[in-house]
Amino acid sequence: MIVLGVMAATDSLARGALAGRDPQMFYIIPLTDILIFAVPLYFAFRTRLDPPAHKRFIYIATIALLTPAIARLPFAFVYRKSPVVALLAESFLLVLVGYDLWSTRRIHRASTRPGVFRSCGHYFPPRCPDRPCPRGRDRHCRVNDQIGQ
Repeated sequence: MIVLGVMAATDSLARGALAGRDPQMFYIIPLTDILIFAVPLYFAFRTRLDPPAHKRFIYIATIALLTPAIARLPFAFVYRKSPVVALLAESFLLVLVGYDLWSTRRIHRASTRPGVFRSCGHYFPPRCPDRPCPRGRDRHCRVNDQIGQ
């Protein structure tokens, strides 16, 4: 899936973007999503012998796959609205945290680190200098400019 995702993103870059869109900007978005999926998946393979951690890593990798699907739901309140999609995706992480607190009375370490990585990857996406902000997140780009990124 990771290889095919990179190939599909590269193919869309080679074909160019829609009229009025920057192809390089729309290349970084799928690559970021693939990275957000690949990192928890890598750690899931590393923790195969630790079932609770493995399950949590796989769950967080699955949430990364669900984000584009949530954005395409045919409901007016969510269709192509990045803040709403991000909140819905974060709600899956809150379910995981709630399960951890209910089952073990603490948050499992495999839930916190990849959850923070996934959230940071979506709220502060990489951007190219002198290009518009990806996904229409002008407020986040101004924050990145203020901290020197």
